[in-house]
Amino acid sequence: MLPTLHAGGAERVISFISQNLNPADFDVKLLVTNNEDEARYDVSGIEVVYLNKPQVRKSIGGIVRFLRKNKPDIVFSSLVHLNTVLSYISPFFPKTLFIGRETFLRVNTEAYQSPKVGWFHSFIASVSYKLLDYIICQSIDMAKDLTDHYHIKPRKLRIINNPITNEGETGISERKLCPPETAETVRFITVGRLSRIKGIPRVLRMLATLDYDWSYTIVGSGEEKEDLEQTVRELGIESRVRFIGYTSEITELLTTHHYFLQGSYKEGFPNALLESCVAGTPIIVFDAPGGTREIVEQGVNGYLAQDESEFAEFLNRRSSFDPESVRESVLRKFGKKKIIGEYEAFFKEIMRHQS
Repeated sequence: MLPTLHAGGAERVISFISQNLNPADFDVKLLVTNNEDEARYDVSGIEVVYLNKPQVRKSIGGIVRFLRKNKPDIVFSSLVHLNTVLSYISPFFPKTLFIGRETFLRVNTEAYQSPKVGWFHSFIASVSYKLLDYIICQSIDMAKDLTDHYHIKPRKLRIINNPITNEGETGISERKLCPPETAETVRFITVGRLSRIKGIPRVLRMLATLDYDWSYTIVGSGEEKEDLEQTVRELGIESRVRFIGYTSEITELLTTHHYFLQGSYKEGFPNALLESCVAGTPIIVFDAPGGTREIVEQGVNGYLAQDESEFAEFLNRRSSFDPESVRESVLRKFGKKKIIGEYEAFFKEIMRHQS
């Protein structure tokens, strides 16, 4: 179950898992509480039910009717507001296992969100999440966060990293970039939601200090776009920075850039880093709470910086990386076969315990 199929990490991952579970073992239906005409992801090959409700809370009746009619063995959902609704519905369906996929990490977020939001999520996670049978965590940090701060019992938590969803779109053979150390212009890119937690302003400030020619592409939308545009103007780098909204051509964009930059103060599990590495584009990122350090192999697929000084040092190195090694570094850990296999094994295991 998903609230929407809008462009987003949770939507991409859940729809991908839905389509790739072995049909010989799993009869999959995808329920979306929002409208079909707003869907961004292809979900062909599976049955999809749209409730056409603008808000999750208005879809409760439809969800209950769906569960009564279909009597699923497992309900697997993502995003906190839907997980919350399902947690309170779950006691009325004792024969169904309810699993929530957590996308939020409290650690180090208080300074980048309103107190109201932080309090609300803390309350939801500590109370309603205890009603769920299991919670999928995308990273080690996320599991630790749920245990330490929300007191969720470890037996309810399972760590399964996100799968690579663009495995078949390598783009490596199409890379025609000069090595960064000899390139006339070093090309940087960031893909993601434009919010304070993503730390793009500190990336812009460091780029503005470089003494070689560079360009920076920022792909995404969000509430911080106007502030970011203002920061670009204040730094006097308008000619070097371009903003691109939603696009389905992410792989093609990645192959035309030398490095992917991530300035985040925290991450759940950054799918964009996986996409970049699959395209052979190395990453320069901050060591923030979340799944980032589980992706980066220092000097193999990019660099993990402990602070702004080290991040700036990596920018100035202009190091070359072998695109095939960058790609292979993530395929062996997060490839479709491995991660889908982990989900299938988990679902089968909990059904054996249920019976």
